Formats: sequence, C-alpha cells, structure tokens
Amino acid sequence: MTLETWVKNTWLEKRGSDREEIGRLLALADGRLEDYRRATEAKLSADVQLGLAYDAIRISATAALRAAGYRVVRGGSEHYRTIEALEFSIDPQKKLIPALDKLRTKRAGTSRPYSPEHCPGSRSVPQAHEPRTG
Repeated sequence: MTLETWVKNTWLEKRGSDREEIGRLLALADGRLEDYRRATEAKLSADVQLGLAYDAIRISATAALRAAGYRVVRGGSEHYRTIEALEFSIDPQKKLIPALDKLRTKRAGTSRPYSPEHCPGSRSVPQAHEPRTG
C-alpha cells in the first residue's frame, strides 16, 4: 500500500506544506513534551501524563505526514490514520506503530485496538475529548 492508495481510499488528501508549517508543528510537539516533563515532576495523574505524551507523538506524526504533502481527511479516524501513516515515513518496518497504537487506544479509553477493518461501516473512533455514550 502507498500514500496514493490511501488518497484513493479517501483516507488522505494531497495538500502542500511548507517549512513554516512543519516548524510550527514540531514546536507544538516540543511544547507538549515540556508540559509532559512538568506533569511528571508535579506528579500529575498518569492520565494527564499519557495525554501530553500522546499529543506530542500525534503532532510529530502529523508533521511527518504533512512534510510528505498529505493530510488525514477529517472524520476518517484521524488519530488512527496519522499513526498508521508512519509506515510511509519513519517506521517502514512497523516496529513503532503497534506500541503507538496501544497508547492511542489507551488514551481513547478503549480496551481493544481499533481499526476500520474491525468495524465495517465505521469511519471514526471516539477520542478522549469527545463525550462518551452508553
């Protein structure tokens, strides 16, 4: 599979990027890492620490995808696709992706990994900031 296949599947769209955008994303990720460091020093909850660390990871993964000239289509499992797209940049052997996906599912509060293949017809996974029902 390629990024172009993902575009055909409507999981991604081609969108140009520039050095400034990538710099802003990386600066934002650095800020989340600094917030994580402060949260650990202050002994804030594990949930707060996980949220900050995960945000740094997700923002960095977004920067990698944007640097390649793509972005995840909104409403299409953005966090899942952003992490999975690392296969095309820094993790072609998929050594990091399973661990990062476990962090994503833990942050989202799910007990099993989510992928669109597990839920036919589903286009998104609830995120931690969305209200939960049921």
